[in-house]
Parts: sequence; C-alpha cells; structure tokens
Amino acid sequence: MFTVAEAKLTSFLSISFVNVKKTMISSNSIATFDNVSTIAVWTAIVIVLLNIFQPKKIQLILKSYRERTALRKLCAQKHNDSSSSSSSTNEEDDGPQVSGIFIHPIKSMRAVSIPETKFDKHGLLSDRRLMLVRPLPTPLHGSFAKGEATHRFFTQRQAPSLATIELKPVLSQDRTKILLRLSSPKNKNDHAYIDTHPNTIKKYPVRYSAGVWSDVVEVADVGDDAAEYVASIVCKDDPS
Repeated sequence: MFTVAEAKLTSFLSISFVNVKKTMISSNSIATFDNVSTIAVWTAIVIVLLNIFQPKKIQLILKSYRERTALRKLCAQKHNDSSSSSSSTNEEDDGPQVSGIFIHPIKSMRAVSIPETKFDKHGLLSDRRLMLVRPLPTPLHGSFAKGEATHRFFTQRQAPSLATIELKPVLSQDRTKILLRLSSPKNKNDHAYIDTHPNTIKKYPVRYSAGVWSDVVEVADVGDDAAEYVASIVCKDDPS
C-alpha cells in the first residue's frame, strides 16, 4: 500500500569519514631526532609498517588524495578558462545564466518545466511538497513509540517507474482547488487527481509520522485515488 502525502521537506547531505588507527612503536630507549633526515627515516618506517598492517586503508587514503589533487587542478583550469573567456565578452554577459527551471511537485516523479517561479522558506514553490510514503513493519514490541516513524519515504530507488508518472496542473474555475493530474504511459487508460490547495491539505484528517533520511516529519494523507493509481504502476517494478 502506497500513500501520497504532503510534507515540508529539507535536503540533507551525508558525509562519511574514514578513521585510520596509527600503530605506535615503543622502545626501551628514547630516540632524539636531531635532524630532518632522521625524521624522514622514521616517517618512512611508519609508512611501511602502515602499508604492512593496513594496506587497504592506506590505498584508499592515497587514492582519495590523488583524486582530490586532480579535482583541484581541474577546478583551477576551469577558473582560468572562465576568467580568460569572460574578459573577451561584454559586461552584461558576465555571470551565470538560467537555461531552465524544473520542479518536482511529487518527489521522485517526472519533473515539470516552468517559465518562472518564486521562493518561500522551504525553497521553490510547489517543489517536492508531496511525496510517497510506505508503511513500516510493526515493531516486535507491538506498537510504535511516540515520535517514531510509522512510514518511510518511497522514491525511484525502490521503483524506477515513478519517473514515467507525469504531473500536469489542471485549470479550474474553482479557486478553492489546485488540481494536479497524474498520468503515465504504463497506465494509459486511467489517471488520478490530487487537490494541493493549502486549505485542502490542512483539512485532510489522516496524518502519519514519516521518516525522511534521518528526520521524522508529519505528513497528511491526500487520499486513496492517487495512491491506488501510483500503486498500479510501481507494483510492476516490485509486486510486494
């Protein structure tokens, strides 16, 4: 069972660090490093020992260092090229230019091209304000704790066919509705609608606690019609 839910989303960046444990060598005698050559010899010994005991980690560190060095050179070259090219152009042509604006009204579904947009405190208007969530298994102790996620966000990582679902705004004379039409070539004979008007979102009675990466946010269930339509498509990727 899938649910299309409204949520306030924030982007997150996860950074992993590799910890390398250095091997210390003890001796009954204390060596005094009187010159640079002696320090270099001991440094070489430590490097050799590290290669003996932890070759994989050292290789990863050296590979990472080489890649960072290559990236720095590439960035410097790009900067020099852009500086030389900008000097030969008019001042009014300097600086970055926007070639297109795309939003995802529902996270992980097909992008929508728009001519212009505005920003609010959550980012681009109407961008990723809706997402799919999937219920989590009931804990072994029988119930979810207060504040614990009962659902988990669902994306193209689990169902690549989400990229085939197209979203189009529907013009309506009723100003109390902002309709989105969902359609897909994988289900040409059917479609679904979602009312995304803020006042309508507030009135949806069913609420969940959904996990988005390491955060838990409150989401509103926007109805079964859209969920059933999406399920008819993504279940072809994963029948479970």
